[in-house]
Amino acid sequence: MNQVKKLIYTLFFSISLLLCCMQTYSIVFANDQSSTITNYLMYPGETANARLSIENKDIKSHTYSLSFEQLTEGFHGYFSIEGKVIDSIQLSASQKSIINFSLEVPVNPSISDMSVPLDILRDDGTRDNITLNYTLNQDYSISITCNLQSIKAINGDTISLEIGVANTGNKDLSALSLQVELPYKWILERQDPSNLDIKSGETGLYKLKITIPPSQQAGEYPIKISCSNTEVSSNSVTVPVTVSTSINLLWWIAGIIVLLSIFTLLYFKKHGRR
Repeated sequence: MNQVKKLIYTLFFSISLLLCCMQTYSIVFANDQSSTITNYLMYPGETANARLSIENKDIKSHTYSLSFEQLTEGFHGYFSIEGKVIDSIQLSASQKSIINFSLEVPVNPSISDMSVPLDILRDDGTRDNITLNYTLNQDYSISITCNLQSIKAINGDTISLEIGVANTGNKDLSALSLQVELPYKWILERQDPSNLDIKSGETGLYKLKITIPPSQQAGEYPIKISCSNTEVSSNSVTVPVTVSTSINLLWWIAGIIVLLSIFTLLYFKKHGRR
């Protein structure tokens, strides 16, 4: 009988020890290859993505809060799962989930390398950290400027713009094309040239002619312009255009109103009211 009690106590102690061990080191935070690779390349104007995984090795479910330190000005970061932005995740016992940390890089970053410490805090106070190190790839980089910061025009006018494109990267770029976003019914009459090849450190120039429709109402309207090829995308430049109504059009409308008034007056004077 004593041996049976001893055996029961031994089994109870072993199970308790096993449960304690199962509640230890419950967070796994690594890349898809289950090794801590923390070095990533970032490209100007693009988003650098780090695929990471969290595994709950505990015997019960937990909620994990995700955070990171404040980023350098111009950079933006967020966690997501299958495109949905998150700041926490709940995992059941032994569940593993892949998460994504995205770092949005400005077109003209002020730094060439940076570190982003990520913090994972479990609801019972258990914490894990990993630091992602980013290095700027400066092979491909462009920026654009416009010769005009704003434009004043009259409806029906054709306006001219010059767009400068600078290759600020280390490699030559070819087949750079403009993307011009115009207000409704505005027409891009001319773009010269259709695309550019620019060597590293050099600048190219686009000349644009844009026609505003005669029916355009007075107001302020944006023209948005960017430049890209298969390797790189530029910043976006917005040029506000303030449109005024043509005086000639106003006189034309006023003339029609006067003529209609005279016709109406003569009609009733000749035929009278019925």
